[in-house]
Amino acid sequence: MQIRLVGCGPQSTLRRNVVNVENDLDKCASVLPRTFNEMSTIQVKLMRKIIYKKPYMFETVRPFKVLKAAQYLVQQEEYIKEGISLSSDWKGYD
Repeated sequence: MQIRLVGCGPQSTLRRNVVNVENDLDKCASVLPRTFNEMSTIQVKLMRKIIYKKPYMFETVRPFKVLKAAQYLVQQEEYIKEGISLSSDWKGYD
């Protein structure tokens, strides 16, 4: 699908195929809106070396999801055996 401007005004038109997908609005409405802690995102950029100017890989992540994954991991047997726990700095994100 392409969106193209029509004439010299602010109008536009759609060209090519359009696929409409039905979804359950009740399900979507119960999920949205997220709370602020769940909604905030940060961008993680991985550099091979500090002297390089551009990252070789980057992604946007939600700290809330990272916290939930870390909470799950520290409850696993391997982590308990090694004595690994979460930092107290993350307690404010619950």
